[in-house]
Amino acid sequence: MVNVKMREVWIISGIPSVGKTTTSFALANKLEKSSVISGDDLQDQIVSGSVGPTELPKEDSDMQIELTVRNQAILAKSYADSGFTPVCDNVFGRRQLGIFLNLLKGYQVHLVNLTADFTVIQDRDMKRILEEKFDNPDRWTLLFTLTSELSGIGLWIDNSLRTPEETVDHILNYKNDAMISFAKGELI
Repeated sequence: MVNVKMREVWIISGIPSVGKTTTSFALANKLEKSSVISGDDLQDQIVSGSVGPTELPKEDSDMQIELTVRNQAILAKSYADSGFTPVCDNVFGRRQLGIFLNLLKGYQVHLVNLTADFTVIQDRDMKRILEEKFDNPDRWTLLFTLTSELSGIGLWIDNSLRTPEETVDHILNYKNDAMISFAKGELI
């Protein structure tokens, strides 16, 4: 029997300023062949008619969130099929994860949910350059609620007191805890 390596895909999720991008690049740098697919970068590709999360009209906002997740999954599939391990950075809730998993059936998907003390998150946000500051308490609450929908699914890490390198070491040490699938009944 031929040993076929399962194609891996990583999701790094959490609210803004929790360290998704930093962790995604740190993880990708530890992998042999990898790519980082940023949900924010995909959303930013919509130049005219962009409607952000929680903006109106809600139908357009919801459609664009789903479009970003679908495009992330399609890119992840393309990279994985070419021998790279994609690391996808975005805010995932139950619906977004379901869309992603439906498009990546047959792939080994790992979900890492980053969390941190809210004062740490606010401090991190304050240190960002002006264009990248989030500073939106209402959306933070909404996105925290969204990510909380995945409680008990994947690997949850409080990175309040961890460096990005320590966070990645923890992720790799508990890689099996991050594995998810419909088969495990996690989204039923």
